[in-house]
Amino acid sequence: MNELDQLTLRLFTNKKKYHQYLSKTNIDDAEKIQLFYDKIKKYKYRIGEIFNRYLECPHTQTTNDVDEEMERLFQVLVKHFDMKEYENKCARHGYNETDSSSNEDDDREFRKEEEKVMEIDESDHSEFK
Repeated sequence: MNELDQLTLRLFTNKKKYHQYLSKTNIDDAEKIQLFYDKIKKYKYRIGEIFNRYLECPHTQTTNDVDEEMERLFQVLVKHFDMKEYENKCARHGYNETDSSSNEDDDREFRKEEEKVMEIDESDHSEFK
């Protein structure tokens, strides 16, 4: 199988099906993937601890590689969530972005949620003041 076929297969199948296919056709790659998944299981709690540290304090420093990748991950996740919010907003309004009355309602709703987050954030850090 050429590289283009492999890429196409990888992009258009889910991970589980792709891994099943590899286990039958390309045993070496399947073993590498399985070893990687085993290491994820092995380090699951350590990964979670690091992830939670970065969530609590985005300025956390581990190593340059980890810091850069965590920042990139958070950028991708924020972009993903922004896009999901946009998709939901469009779906609620029948894909009509020009409905100004609904924009005002959404803005008000967003401000309320933002105020709640700020209150929670302030109460969490009040002991450090």
